[in-house]
Amino acid sequence: MNLGDAAFSDKHDTVVTHHLKIKMQISNFRVKYQGLIHRVGLAIALGLQIIVGFNITLPQTTVNAITFAILSYILLDISNNTRNLPQKKAYEAQIDMYTDIIKYLDEKVVKQAILIQYSGIMSMLLLQKLMSKGANVKLYVHEPETTRNEGTEKQFDDNISQFLKTTLKQYEPISTLEIHYYNVPASIRGVLIDDEVLGIGWYTYTHKINDDNKSLKNKFEVTGYNIAGILFYKGSNDYEIFKRMFKEQVKDYDEYNKSKK
Repeated sequence: MNLGDAAFSDKHDTVVTHHLKIKMQISNFRVKYQGLIHRVGLAIALGLQIIVGFNITLPQTTVNAITFAILSYILLDISNNTRNLPQKKAYEAQIDMYTDIIKYLDEKVVKQAILIQYSGIMSMLLLQKLMSKGANVKLYVHEPETTRNEGTEKQFDDNISQFLKTTLKQYEPISTLEIHYYNVPASIRGVLIDDEVLGIGWYTYTHKINDDNKSLKNKFEVTGYNIAGILFYKGSNDYEIFKRMFKEQVKDYDEYNKSKK
């Protein structure tokens, strides 16, 4: 590559990055305010039609009253929608919970997400969705070299590395992904998004039995995606309780990572 090619490549990358950022800002504004703008527009249009249609001249006090009524309606509508939000939902398998979280994110602005996983392999679709929404993501995974057999460790390294190099590469201009490790036995499996929704589940450990029905010492299977989970929304009675448990686990993992430096 000559200097001219390099300059063109840098300029192209800058344009692409700028385009992605503008596209994300427009999308976030539309998602955040489209409902409110729609309601305000309808209310104003209706009021103007009545005034113009009947050629009404209104005193200032009446105009103020109409304005107050319109704003009250909007606030009441927003309040009703807020009260109608789901509180929590239980799932027989966490893979279904993660599918619902991905659907939930379709019309949401996302700033930050924290995930606790064992390997991260079963959360790749969710990671992709979060990155495409411009989120800053922290992913906590179990250290590959601890309590894993060689095949599992290689599968983890190959899958995550390939995924990060290809699928997530395109979102780097608008998103970030930090990977942190822990080496205590995995227990919580969860995702916290913008302090608004928390998907929480657990890992189970089962003994490995050989063909002779003999237990293999220090060998076990770790399962999470097909284990039960609960999706909590902010405002539910249990949300804060489980969020504290989740954040305490993250705090411990952060302290572990600091101790290694």
